[in-house]
Amino acid sequence: NATNATNATNATNATAKLPELHGSWNDVTDMQAWLQSENLFSASEIRSLTDEPTGNEPGRVSREQILQGLRWLLLGSGGSGGGGSGSGEARLLFHFSGHGDGLKLCPSEESDLPISDFELSEMINEFLPSNATLTCIFDCCDGTKMLDGLLRHPIAFGTTQNLY
Repeated sequence: NATNATNATNATNATAKLPELHGSWNDVTDMQAWLQSENLFSASEIRSLTDEPTGNEPGRVSREQILQGLRWLLLGSGGSGGGGSGSGEARLLFHFSGHGDGLKLCPSEESDLPISDFELSEMINEFLPSNATLTCIFDCCDGTKMLDGLLRHPIAFGTTQNLY
């Protein structure tokens, strides 16, 4: 995992009382492969969290791991195309594939509380560098409603414009 990254891809499958999703891990793999094949991000610029089981152990992604990943993305990355400590615009991508509930992302660690869109919006408002463009992909229920609370940064949904 790189210290200067531009992509955080999170996949969470099972949460308390929610059915297990079997496609999230594939979504992460496919997203990483596509980002690299299109030369949008290198492997060293991508950080992933998945709850894919290893052996007989169930995998879990905690609330804190997701929030740490987002902090790492917003604070620690130089971004593709510059940014960070250099000049130019940083391009950042946050991808979540898993369960959503209302305006919340659900970690797979069953004892954790969901992450609200308010929390995400607050983090982005506080930490997104002024020279950065953040693209968020929420592959979950109610994903189109996430980040309605962004105050400082413009946001566009469903754009057909080539952002990269």
